[in-house]
Amino acid sequence: MTTAENVSRRKLSLLDLAADLSNVSRACKIMGYSRQQFYEIRRNYLSTVYKSAARTVLLVCRIYS
Repeated sequence: MTTAENVSRRKLSLLDLAADLSNVSRACKIMGYSRQQFYEIRRNYLSTVYKSAARTVLLVCRIYS
């Protein structure tokens, strides 16, 4: 596994832990991130998810057009 994959996996683990604990501050403390970093990671993750979903919708529309 590459370093980039390890970093990505750790960031996703932070998001999962925050969801499981329902507490961002506590998850950040456990994982060693600041709250600001958490919200940057979340913003980047959500923008990637939305872009992927938009591409999928466009692809499906093109197929059925």
